[in-house]
Amino acid sequence: MTVALGPPVGPGIHVPDIDEVLRAARDVPDPGDWGAIAAGIVPIFERLRPFPFDVGQPLAAVLPPGVSVGIGYDFGPAFMKVTRELAARWPVSEREIVERALANLRRRMGTGLHGLQTHRDSIDGIPFMAVRSGDGWASTLLLVPDLLETVFGCEPSLFLAPMRDLLIALPIDVDLEFATSLTEGFEALDPNALCLEGFAWRSGRLTCRPLLRRAASA
Repeated sequence: MTVALGPPVGPGIHVPDIDEVLRAARDVPDPGDWGAIAAGIVPIFERLRPFPFDVGQPLAAVLPPGVSVGIGYDFGPAFMKVTRELAARWPVSEREIVERALANLRRRMGTGLHGLQTHRDSIDGIPFMAVRSGDGWASTLLLVPDLLETVFGCEPSLFLAPMRDLLIALPIDVDLEFATSLTEGFEALDPNALCLEGFAWRSGRLTCRPLLRRAASA
């Protein structure tokens, strides 16, 4: 597995140093022990800037609303990416691993929604609502869309997730140039930035809405 620091860089976010990560890593169970690892498995979105030292083929799946996710083991200040080679050692199928990761995520959100950090403001007259969890999972609300209305209300929205622990709701009819610029601005601040498009939320349905990214920034 590849170790990746988290949660992401950003205002009000504590960024662990390598000593903190190493101390936490001492308590990580044997990666080959599925019984010990299973409770900490979670889905993770792909990074905009891949790790140069990734080892092995990451375990990944395409999930609604049409986004590719990897699987990682969360051990507090960092997570370890699960590879297909490691998954082959576990007594469960890759599909069962993904299902367990989603179940863990939903359970985490069930206890964490009440503690979400929310911020409402406007930029150039365009209102927005931003949400953080403090535990690095706000962006993955996109994978459990039935909870989006609980957090953001029922108004049609365009969601942006430039960072692991940041989910932004804009008006559904917002100019895509503005949405793209906002997303890329946050991505530039975070070395662990994600690589996602926009997501339109309307009538309880979440669909992908491509941003106007330039080829040079892809």
